[in-house]
Amino acid sequence: MMQFSIAMLVAFSFLLWTVFQANIHSLIFVNIIAVCLYLYSLVLIAQIRFDQAVLLITITNLFVIAFHTTVYGTQSGFHMLIWPTACLFAINTSINLAVARNIFGLAILIFVSLQYFIPHSTEYEFYAYSKLVFIGVGGTLLLLSIVTMSLSVSKRRNKLQRLANRDNLTDLYNRRYFTSFLNYQLAVSAREKRSFTLAMADIDHFKSINDNHGHDVGDKVLKMVSECFQTYLGQNDTSCRWGGEEFLIYLPESRVEYAESVIQAIASVVSDNAIDGLSITMSFGLVESDGNESLDHLLQRVDALLYQAKAQGRNNIQTKLLT
Repeated sequence: MMQFSIAMLVAFSFLLWTVFQANIHSLIFVNIIAVCLYLYSLVLIAQIRFDQAVLLITITNLFVIAFHTTVYGTQSGFHMLIWPTACLFAINTSINLAVARNIFGLAILIFVSLQYFIPHSTEYEFYAYSKLVFIGVGGTLLLLSIVTMSLSVSKRRNKLQRLANRDNLTDLYNRRYFTSFLNYQLAVSAREKRSFTLAMADIDHFKSINDNHGHDVGDKVLKMVSECFQTYLGQNDTSCRWGGEEFLIYLPESRVEYAESVIQAIASVVSDNAIDGLSITMSFGLVESDGNESLDHLLQRVDALLYQAKAQGRNNIQTKLLT
């Protein structure tokens, strides 16, 4: 944890300074207490109580910074470390927003109080250029906090986008995303005058698999099929779990004859992967489109072909050339 590592480094550094250089008993006492609190925060981390550990570290840091500023005066620059301390606190995803606001409010209150009520210098001299050092250190930590927060926000956004667009079980695209995707591809195909093939797939006798062997086995079948799609489809091909045991496969710039050979290969791979002793087969309907039709019409055409494949005994492929 970044806060813990930085806090411990700073605390031990200050403790060594106060013992061997400053020899100020009050600072030695404060730093010993701070180290004890940091060590206790390590216990909280071991107990997976991260929010409490981060809160304890942050409050301890603010107290130590305030006390050192009081002893050495604002010329030392200690109070400049308040801002990175508050920012490092804010990058933790486990912290409640209300608690974060309170910590920032406390940080602002401490900084203003130190700036206006603590003298510029005292009888103790810390280091001639310490203010510049602390401004540099504080600025570096602030930059680190901003970069970390930016990466965290980007990571969260990507995670939310993936959750919104993907099926939880199979990790294929879901119906909501694929509807928008196909509408876009229809428009592109019509504008650029190039065709594509859409395949609709259905796992044969999937209901009986669930009824006779349980939904856990059914989930394994769905995962196996999706893994076959992800492994053996081309880089530009896109697959989707349309609903239940039905899937859609988009093959760009592909004539139906070529697409049929790809789908046949995938069907063979699926049938070769037995799940708990069960041989799995699939039925497919394939249609070619130039984009000059609505999505509803396209789906009706491919669904009709899938129905034909199932009506003819399943485990086969029905195709329709572009007309």
